[in-house]
Amino acid sequence: MPRTSVLRSARLAWALVVLVVLLAVAVLTLAVPYVRGARVDLRAYRASIILPPGIDTSVASPARRFAISPDGTRLAFVARGADGRTLLWVRPLDGLTAQPLAGTEGAMNPFWSPDGRFLGFNADARLKKINVSGGPPLTLVDADAAFATWNRNDVIVFSRGPESLQRVSAAGGTPSRVTTLDPTRGEAGHIAPFFLPDGRHFLYLGLGGSGTTTTTVRDTVIYVGSLDPAEKPRVLLSGGANAQYAQGHLLFLRDTTLMAQPFDASRLELTGEAVPLAEQVEIGGPTGVAGAFSVAESGTLAYQIAAGEALSRLTWVDRHGKTLGLLGDPGTYGEFELSPDGKRAAISVLDAAKRASGVWLFDVVRGVRTRFTLDVEHTSPVWSPDGTWVVFNSRRKGPLDLYRKAASGAGDEDVLLADRSNKVPRSWAPDGRFITYDTGGGGTTRTDLWVLPLVGDQKPFALVQTPFVEGDGRFSPDGRWIAYTSDESGRREVYVSAFPGTASGRSRPAAA
Repeated sequence: MPRTSVLRSARLAWALVVLVVLLAVAVLTLAVPYVRGARVDLRAYRASIILPPGIDTSVASPARRFAISPDGTRLAFVARGADGRTLLWVRPLDGLTAQPLAGTEGAMNPFWSPDGRFLGFNADARLKKINVSGGPPLTLVDADAAFATWNRNDVIVFSRGPESLQRVSAAGGTPSRVTTLDPTRGEAGHIAPFFLPDGRHFLYLGLGGSGTTTTTVRDTVIYVGSLDPAEKPRVLLSGGANAQYAQGHLLFLRDTTLMAQPFDASRLELTGEAVPLAEQVEIGGPTGVAGAFSVAESGTLAYQIAAGEALSRLTWVDRHGKTLGLLGDPGTYGEFELSPDGKRAAISVLDAAKRASGVWLFDVVRGVRTRFTLDVEHTSPVWSPDGTWVVFNSRRKGPLDLYRKAASGAGDEDVLLADRSNKVPRSWAPDGRFITYDTGGGGTTRTDLWVLPLVGDQKPFALVQTPFVEGDGRFSPDGRWIAYTSDESGRREVYVSAFPGTASGRSRPAAA
């Protein structure tokens, strides 16, 4: 659960009320640097938050996990209950228990209405709202909103995948674009909007050309945007994470340190030096840019401290889910794939010190691993059908490009496909002639399923290219079909398409 803090401004004096799961009540006074000649006092009050048995808050990424109410009295968060359902929960900060909101199954990204009566959220690839006092949720727009913000004029601005920001009425309707990607900066997307007090201007984060999945803070820009299309966005900071505002201060992350910097919300200008508020704030993934904090108009600040990288175990299970054994030691594992003969596994492993992942090869029989790639970010390994090659992606040149290397580890990797888009390899055809991969479509499409031929002119082509999110394409054993996922129906489902097929996306859903 997040830690919550209270911010008071009297020539920049800060008092923090920290709520930590299963910690005893304590009162702390800490000294922090001087700002503009005034001493900053930090007082932390620690109390316990007792969650119902079986509650798991790790089901949502950190920045999409919780939101503090505008008056700073309630915390909304996403959690999976003992029954396996993921719901929105609301906990009064002066209360003892949290209550789930019925009808919010699959919810992510909670955000409050300015009056605190409603919670907005994303579920089933739709932007929805629900009255906190009770009642069914209402769908506002068919859009998979990653982040959103709500002003007093009932305008909601939200981010939708690797695209520009969009706006929609809090009563629902057709969304319209409110920002435009800047090609001179090589922007890949805009995320994390946050309305300023005037309700016309908002903060947001511009992502650099290396993409939205593993963008680092060096690729980002914090902007002030406007609902007025004639007003150009202003650059506030280069390099940072999602930003929010309260009590005359801009709050943002510098690496994993939460900073506060004086900000004139009427002139839209930074006016002083930034000071740290909290260190080791959790961010959205190993190299993500969305930090786990939420601030209210009252100055109440909720943030979550990273507990270190989550370790996982590689586990053998049978078709009934029974554990048969373990492979290797605990680690920070990502994507993996067994070799065709089942004797090796190619696995993406996070290097916590470098904040980047590399590909390792496991000897399944001996249970030992050896490094396969070096230096920069390498992920998503896929084996060739004869087991002699591994294809993976790397951001050596900026975007995630496709590379191939001999499975023996000998020699350097070859570039298979390099362009301005991010590419994630998924499957190698049984005859060795094609590789499927996902890529951001841009324009009117989002994530699409593409195929790279390894023979002939080797010109990639779109297999499924629609306004929806599709990917994870896997060849059938005979190479005649490709199974993939799509949210065309409003939720993620598995579809099957004949290969080579067409790019119309009119594939039939796989039988349940």
